[in-house]
This record gives sequence, C-alpha cells and structure tokens, in this order.
Amino acid sequence: MNLLTGDLMLLLLDERTGHSLTDSTRTPRVLAGAVLLDLIDAGAVRLTGPGDAAKPGRIVVSANRSADPILGDALARIEVAGPMKARAAIEKLSKGLQPKVLHRLADEGLVRVEHHRVLGVFPRTAWVPSGYREELRDRLTPPFAHPDLSVEPRAAALISLLSAADAAPKVFPDRDRRVVRQRAKEIAAGDWAAKAAREAVQAVDAALTAAVVLSAAATGSA
Repeated sequence: MNLLTGDLMLLLLDERTGHSLTDSTRTPRVLAGAVLLDLIDAGAVRLTGPGDAAKPGRIVVSANRSADPILGDALARIEVAGPMKARAAIEKLSKGLQPKVLHRLADEGLVRVEHHRVLGVFPRTAWVPSGYREELRDRLTPPFAHPDLSVEPRAAALISLLSAADAAPKVFPDRDRRVVRQRAKEIAAGDWAAKAAREAVQAVDAALTAAVVLSAAATGSA
C-alpha cells in the first residue's frame, strides 16, 4: 500500500496491542487528512483560485483519476458533494475510512488480524503491525535526533499528521515527550509542501479541535 494513508495507519497502531494509539475521534479524521494529501499528490484534487466558478480555497476534483480503491472512493465523495472547504472534506472522508484502511493493510500482509474478547464477553479485533512499522518509524527518527537535518516531504507530511493528532510522542515513546511534540509542531509549520497540502493538515487540526470540543460538551450535558 504505497499511500501516505497506509503508512500513517501503521504508525498509529500499537505494536503490542494492535489497537490505535489515538482515540476514535482523532484516528478517522487524521486518516482523512492523509487521504486528502494522497489525492493532492496524485493531482486528483486541487484548491480553487481566481477564475474558478467556486469560491477560492475550495477542494475540487481535477482531471486526473486514481485507480486506487480508497482514493477512488474518496474522490467520488468529493465529486458528489461539490466544492468544499478542506475541513468539510475531512469530515466527509473520515466516515468508514479506518476499517477500509485496516482491511487493506491486512490483505497486503502489513498487519496481522487477531480476534479476542474483553472480559471474556465483548468481541474486539486487534490489528498487529508487521516489522514494516518499525522501518517506517526509523525513517522518521532523524529529524528528532538531529533537528538541523532537512526533512523530506513525505516524512514531513507524516510527522505533521501525527502532530495534528498529538500522536508523535506515542509513536516515539523512547524520546522526551515535550521535545518530540515541539519538534513535530515545528516540522508541521515548515515550508514542506504546496499550499493545498498545508491547508489539508491545518484542516485536520481544525476538525479535531471542533470534534473534541463537541464531544466534551456532549459529555458534560449528559
């Protein structure tokens, strides 16, 4: 699975438990951000600008199409919905995304599926990542070990998404949490991608903030 989305899902899986390191609010939305970055990288979507019929700064479908099933489904959703802000696209693409990505990784042998029961009653599925997750993590380590090193765009995109979900310290538990969190934020704020890609990551931040606030409000009123 040569998608940013697949790499991000692997990084978000706990090697011991096979469960996500982030909660059910963060995981699908940050994955949706990765899908949006994959679509932008493939030239399948773009941001509107002067001369377009839609208002500037909206995500619209380009001429290119993707043969990848996950990206194809995401592209179809955007096409049906019409021009929208990146944050709205994140919410739309997040629906039902995580299971699709996990099953794809399982089909490709990148995760091992284990079924068990919590307290002997409630069924739960674990998605234990293969050794490829460690390889991914090792590739992302140099910017944290050597802050002066330049960060290649794909690594910067992954680290930026981990930062948006506040997951970087969990992915690199052997390093100082505050240092990792700060360095990830610096990388996310850097000039590592075109405007559309940076706006997609910012949209993940905004979507997560709104979702967490709504969840807290709902809990408080219950």
